[in-house]
Amino acid sequence: NALGCVSHIIFGSECGNMEQINTLCDLKLHETETLKAKLKSYLDDGYSYSAAMQKAMISEEPTFASFFEGSNNILGLEYVTAIKKQQAYITPLTIKRIDNGYNSTNATGNYASSSLVRKLAASSDTAFKVEEYVPAFAVSPIITNPKVNQKAYETLIINKIRESEPRDLEKYFDYNEGIEYRIKEMCDKYSSLQMITEMAETKRYRSARINKLLIYPLLGITKQIMNGIKREVPAVKVLAMKNDAKHTLSVLGKNVDLIVRSEDIDALQGIKRDVYEIDLRASNLYNLLIGLPNNMDKKIGTLFI
Repeated sequence: NALGCVSHIIFGSECGNMEQINTLCDLKLHETETLKAKLKSYLDDGYSYSAAMQKAMISEEPTFASFFEGSNNILGLEYVTAIKKQQAYITPLTIKRIDNGYNSTNATGNYASSSLVRKLAASSDTAFKVEEYVPAFAVSPIITNPKVNQKAYETLIINKIRESEPRDLEKYFDYNEGIEYRIKEMCDKYSSLQMITEMAETKRYRSARINKLLIYPLLGITKQIMNGIKREVPAVKVLAMKNDAKHTLSVLGKNVDLIVRSEDIDALQGIKRDVYEIDLRASNLYNLLIGLPNNMDKKIGTLFI
């Protein structure tokens, strides 16, 4: 929104219905007294805010239940809620997902999830081929590009937490209500992220949330930085632009700091510097896990996740 040039955001959803998403969004933003009471009840039962809100909305209108079975529906609802909260000049649109869900690893239908594409690219099973689900020009890069060393990734995450005390973990984003003690205990006990996630999971902290909590210490994502992002728009890194569109940089740079040259990086301060360093840290972690060199030279054009 701060760029001033984004008019629409398009996302996939299982429902493919903007009217339904907008209805749920309005219910969420304008809570009735009944909804508030139900929300409080579910929170008191130990559910996270998002899970409690979903249960409260379903209890208000049972026909919403199928909506919340779709992970992309839930994500899309959050997009629209954020747009309306910020009163952003952005129009949301949705495209219906078909065949397989976002996390599906079943090779069925004509369209595959990204999880399935990655699985097929890494598999020696010839029964199903990645070529069946992606454009021809994408086949070679997907198959031949280096793959992430998953075991090394798990080791880095677990070792970081094992070296930390619960009081050290408390500063990281979303580490609340003593979850740092539970995560520390499970990381000391197990050497598999899957086991750690399963054993650390609670009603309030579901597996997806635990997975995020596990990587925050490694990337240095703290509560202080996340609070700072709410107050100040991070710098925007321009990855590529057509020559005949360069004049738009002057428009884009009115409300945000742009990273176009190495000198722009050197000028970053405060939260903007912190966010850039998290981005660079994530990029170099990815490079390490696929066997590429470190990119601490700050060259413009390096891979950022």
